[in-house]
Amino acid sequence: MDQESIKGLVLRTHDLRRALTDGLFADLHFHFGGDYPVVKAHRALLSVRVPHFFTAIQPHITEQVDEPGVFHVHDVADLQPSFFVPLLEFIYTDLIVLIRIPAKIQQQLVAFGEQHSLPSLATGNWTKRQPTTDMTSVEKTWFRSADGFDTVEFNLGTTPSVWLPAAAIVCPDTTSWRKLLLDAPFADMSIDVHDEPDSRTFKAHKFMLACRSPYFYAMLTAGLSEAQAGLVTIENSVPDAFHAFLEYLYTGTIHQLTTSDSSKSPEKESEAVTKTSTSTSTSLSYDLALQLIPIVHQYGAFGQEHPLQTRCEELLKEAVDVDNVGVIAEIAIYHECAQLTSFCFKYLIDHIDQAILGPGFANLNAAVLVALSEAKVKQDYA
Repeated sequence: MDQESIKGLVLRTHDLRRALTDGLFADLHFHFGGDYPVVKAHRALLSVRVPHFFTAIQPHITEQVDEPGVFHVHDVADLQPSFFVPLLEFIYTDLIVLIRIPAKIQQQLVAFGEQHSLPSLATGNWTKRQPTTDMTSVEKTWFRSADGFDTVEFNLGTTPSVWLPAAAIVCPDTTSWRKLLLDAPFADMSIDVHDEPDSRTFKAHKFMLACRSPYFYAMLTAGLSEAQAGLVTIENSVPDAFHAFLEYLYTGTIHQLTTSDSSKSPEKESEAVTKTSTSTSTSLSYDLALQLIPIVHQYGAFGQEHPLQTRCEELLKEAVDVDNVGVIAEIAIYHECAQLTSFCFKYLIDHIDQAILGPGFANLNAAVLVALSEAKVKQDYA
């Protein structure tokens, strides 16, 4: 797994921990009696991640008249918060906070994994501090937090930094997260995506959109009409590309998504496919990368070094040639991709004689031409 993929998974883990801790759009409340606070969760996630457990608690779920859409769980035999809280954290994040879990609870988690067909819990490898995902390639710093527990700061180039407890990242299970998106159980949001003549409607979950995207968080927590209606319309975005973006929000990766590369000749298209397959662990194509950058810029983590945007930029750098450099430069400038912009300008200056004869140069945006002229002057008088 390459560094950008690991960054994507770490960010997803961080965001889902926040959704669990804050009870963001939670529709399932677990009651343990006494003074113990209500533990909030999401039916959609439990139904996909632990379907046997979700089926088992059905007789204990009730809906109160004064809280439509919120369901309550009472009196589940042998379900104690000392076990259930770390289990929920694993369900949401694939994360086991070892130092905070007594050996007895660790054994119960292994037994639960065996009983409910959860291989990453059942193996027990995590009890030996043997993470199955190699995190060594991601720069990080270890701290001892105020509560006495080890904490890791992952230096991902984001603002603010991403913090997680010191723990094993246990076998990230992208399959169940993809199933959550594709099957969309208990979906409470519809997204209509239009790019004439294509249009598609995707089902999604408010808690996933809000915890993974600042744009959707602002929309859904501000009481806007889209949140009330459970419907948002996205214009001028390619539906397949927006679906790829949703898949990234849900899984932290993009899985086997390809589009045809209509910008290149057959010879260069073959070359680009080869480059893509050897340089990335996902099947991002040239077209899809171009389509994703505007989507990530608007709906992703604006102002941050978003791993998906970084992946798209790296792929486009590999695909740049005299025919498409103008198109890529225009996308890079408009969506504030500083590194990709700089790369395209250097390429244009180094290949200016060939580029001006290319099919895309005559249609360059005025802003691109002005910026290119300024860059050329700076180079001449450097």
